[in-house]
Amino acid sequence: VTAQTLLAPPGTVPAECTQTSATSFTCTGDLSDGLDIDGPVGSVTDVTVESLTAPIAPAAFDQGIDFDIAGDGDAVLTDDTGAFGISTFDEDGINVNVDGEGSVSVTSSGDISAGGRAINTRVESGSISIRSDGALVSDSEGIDSRNFGSNGGSISITSNSSINSGISAIEADVLTGTIQILSTGDIVAGDEAIQAEINGDGSIDIDSSGSISTTGDNSQVIVADVNGDGSIRIKSSGEITTQGARSSGIEADTNDGTIFITSDSDITTNAERSNGSFADSDGDSVTIRSSGAIETSGEMSDGISGGAAGTGTVTINSYGNIISDG
Repeated sequence: VTAQTLLAPPGTVPAECTQTSATSFTCTGDLSDGLDIDGPVGSVTDVTVESLTAPIAPAAFDQGIDFDIAGDGDAVLTDDTGAFGISTFDEDGINVNVDGEGSVSVTSSGDISAGGRAINTRVESGSISIRSDGALVSDSEGIDSRNFGSNGGSISITSNSSINSGISAIEADVLTGTIQILSTGDIVAGDEAIQAEINGDGSIDIDSSGSISTTGDNSQVIVADVNGDGSIRIKSSGEITTQGARSSGIEADTNDGTIFITSDSDITTNAERSNGSFADSDGDSVTIRSSGAIETSGEMSDGISGGAAGTGTVTINSYGNIISDG
């Protein structure tokens, strides 16, 4: 079994990688066995992968690009694999992890086909920013991002990628703070397509314009949850289709905060308990504006449903045809 190319300054700098500043490196050429980026905290913060001569296609149990900081710090990865892309057998295509306070930034323009997650990011406290432009195919999640900070962390994802995933296409989880997701590519997902969750207080903003379909049960196309206090805004314009039970097109829930959904999407759900759009706030206002056609065919599947507890208000404006047959 061939080992990954190891970049672990100051002791190990392979021939494929050139140091461009005190903590920055550019890696080129043949990285077909994968790239493992490691080293003492502060020794490497910025890595660019470009001008490859072969695909990144490591052996089983190895990730395509693995960038770990074992403590506080920043990890910046720019992946421009050109026509070659990344292919893994059973691990993540890209994995970037800061095991402390800091930031993660991933910019990926190449195609990724992964047995694990296509792009995976973690930070214990701080911020995460991801931009993906290449096609993503994954047996697991397409983009999976988690921020464990309790003092107001953030995740920002811009995906122009087409995504075909066995589980979620885009998943973002924050303990407290903010999540912003912009998705323009078409998505096919076995589970929830775009999922954003804040375990405490915070806000979620999702803008989706691609065509999205999900195939499994409990597989909403867009789902946003704030388990504490905070607002949710969702804008959708691409076609939405779900096949499984308990798989609504758009679903939003917050403990106490405003929800605003603007949908120009045509929405079709095909099984029981699968609403077109559903939103619920336990203590504030819910507004749903829909202009697309909505068709639900399963039992207990509403076209549009909204709820607000206490003194909250619900406003629904629908300008498209709605057929609920179940």
